[in-house]
Amino acid sequence: GILASISLPAYQNYVAKSTITSIIATAATGKLPILRYYTAHGEMPHASTVRNYSYLSDFDNIMKTQLPGGSQGAAYWSDTPTSSSYRVILQGINSNINGRRLWFFFEDSGDAFNMRCVPQVGIDNKYLPKMCRK
Repeated sequence: GILASISLPAYQNYVAKSTITSIIATAATGKLPILRYYTAHGEMPHASTVRNYSYLSDFDNIMKTQLPGGSQGAAYWSDTPTSSSYRVILQGINSNINGRRLWFFFEDSGDAFNMRCVPQVGIDNKYLPKMCRK
């Protein structure tokens, strides 16, 4: 009884963090196709042009329909000519974070092309890998 009351929450936290890490790994696969478009066109792809390029639409489809745990990449934005983002709604993970959001920003910082993870306020750091912690 006592051991289960300690180990079960720890296991649930581990599973949640692993699922979020898998979502981040999936989002990271978008870095190359977005960079490819950015290099060719000098700006981030607009939401309306994503479906016109198979290398972008394939990634967009994965983000919107095939994320671990049933989470959904609900929206893509071209925020500025040098920055774009995906918003992911977390689902099927646990009741403490289901319905919360993660944003993935793809950005040209001048000397590198980066991906940043930004969690919604209220997601406890114990569920987040280091790259997403506040």
